[in-house]
Amino acid sequence: MKKNKYSYLFIILASAFIFSGCDENSSGVAKLGENEVGIMLNNLSGEMSIVTDVGTQVFFPALFSFYTIDKREQTMEMTANPNTGARFSKDDLKIKTLDGSDVYVDLTIQYKIIPSMVDTIIIDSGPGDAYKYKWIRDYSRSISRLEFGELTTEEFYNSTKRTQKAIEVKDTLNKMLTPHGLKITNIIPQDFRFYAEYEKKIKEKKSADQEVDKQKSKAQAATENQKREIIDIERLITIKLTEFKGQQKQRIVQTTGESKKAHLNADAYYYKTVVGADAGFYKMKQSAEAILAVKTADAEGMKKHAEALEGKGGQNIVLREYVKKLQEVEISAKPYLFDNQIKKIHVNRDSETAATDSVQ
Repeated sequence: MKKNKYSYLFIILASAFIFSGCDENSSGVAKLGENEVGIMLNNLSGEMSIVTDVGTQVFFPALFSFYTIDKREQTMEMTANPNTGARFSKDDLKIKTLDGSDVYVDLTIQYKIIPSMVDTIIIDSGPGDAYKYKWIRDYSRSISRLEFGELTTEEFYNSTKRTQKAIEVKDTLNKMLTPHGLKITNIIPQDFRFYAEYEKKIKEKKSADQEVDKQKSKAQAATENQKREIIDIERLITIKLTEFKGQQKQRIVQTTGESKKAHLNADAYYYKTVVGADAGFYKMKQSAEAILAVKTADAEGMKKHAEALEGKGGQNIVLREYVKKLQEVEISAKPYLFDNQIKKIHVNRDSETAATDSVQ
């Protein structure tokens, strides 16, 4: 830090020390809580050091001064109720809306210090709680008037728009206060009010608008219900039409099947009767032709046989056949001779001639 800056701070703090009488610094012993950050100030050089060690701090009071700042998140309320908030009086925020109406807003600011910049807070605001009013309160009220003033009267009733404006207020404040060691954690717009007569008119209009919206909603619901009914009817018609088409198709298939069955039965009867008859006729014809062929061949053979018999060798063939027949004949007779000789008949099969031998 620049030396002249610390010199200036030293003069201020030295004056405060001289005229303050006895305080915590006069004893040379101070306690630093776990939720606090300490600053040890050299009264001669004006140099400062940040103390974070929790516990008792011992120093020489003639040369040093010790200050503490709460590092927890803190809340500042600015409300219309004089019994609450940072001040014991009506302290709500008056805002002029974009369309010219006056609205009063209860505002809550949540903030905390940046521990590593506690020396900056002491330099900018001095010891104690001066930073809360010089920076937090004054800047928050000014920026809130500016940002919320961009809303119309109607938009103030829209919680989403109010929340969005609160975020914008927080972002703007942090850009301005961070260099001074302070951080805004939340901006909460609480209750808001217009002038009684004006608020009455707004409520009446809001009620009328709500009734209009209600009627619109009913009309919309009726329209949607009608659409659903139309869809249901169309779906039912589609189902019935599909069923009817299915039944018709089934009947056509059934009729076609019966027609094909009758046609096949007719074809079968035709083939059985006509083709079967033709087959029987053909079979009989073939059988007759076969018999005729056999008989013709037999006749032809008999003819050839007869011709053969009529030829030169016919007699031999007849004799041969006659011999065959004789071979199958058994002859038995009672010999009777007038002479006393016994004779044996011999058959010569090779010469096929008969000879007799005399047996004495």
